[in-house]
Amino acid sequence: MRVNCPRARTINALKSGFAGVFLPSFLEAHLADFAKISPALKKRAAQIKLLLMDVDGTMTDGSVTLLSQTDGTALEIKTFDAHDGQSLTLAQTAGLRTGCITGRESAALLRRAHEMKMEFIYMKQPVKMPAYEEILRDTGVSDSAVAHIGDDLPDIPLMLRAGLAVAVGDAVPEVKAAAHYTTKALAGHGAIREAVELILKSKGIWEAMIDKAVRDAVSRSFIFSRTSSRVSTNAGQRERTGWFRPSHKLLFPNPAVEQSPIIRELTNQ
Repeated sequence: MRVNCPRARTINALKSGFAGVFLPSFLEAHLADFAKISPALKKRAAQIKLLLMDVDGTMTDGSVTLLSQTDGTALEIKTFDAHDGQSLTLAQTAGLRTGCITGRESAALLRRAHEMKMEFIYMKQPVKMPAYEEILRDTGVSDSAVAHIGDDLPDIPLMLRAGLAVAVGDAVPEVKAAAHYTTKALAGHGAIREAVELILKSKGIWEAMIDKAVRDAVSRSFIFSRTSSRVSTNAGQRERTGWFRPSHKLLFPNPAVEQSPIIRELTNQ
């Protein structure tokens, strides 16, 4: 019997050879891990509407790289995790509002936060509670609907108020003691994604968000593949339509991909 649900369709498509478009190798293992989460934690996570986080040591691994410039100034470099970024996109698709509160000011952070479409960006906040309370006033949500992810002492006051307090895997002991959940992943290496997974799985919508992400990725691939491109040659200009066709080996190196449920559904539209 064929099961027609988002999770089944997604996994069937992946088993058919479509794993190159999205990276969901975590699906089966993480679903098993999620079964071990306590009912009390699931109840907390299911109520979350607003996801806030620290930056250095949470969104990043805590490293602060300063590159000396010839004029005597220093250029700050931050490294962010792509998997964390994808999870923030999933969170927003699911209707969560997101933001960050940090003690430092950084152009790199501002750009990344805008890329991730964060609604609330508070920098230069050595004391974070005023920013937290302002966000709650603006959103109208209660503490119980807020999740905060942190790693160090300035995060503790927020974690003590938030409905879901999350410590990254390499947070200081005091932060872990204040947390409802500590990620297995380290800061800057998937900790944000793990927290988002916890929330969306607790809401019962993780598989649906994954299914939507895969479909959106496939749809974008086909839109690109069917776009006409003009190519200049010595003989003049000629137009090529369908530069990458759905069956093109460069787009789908594994022929089995064309038989996956998602591919068949899209190509028959």
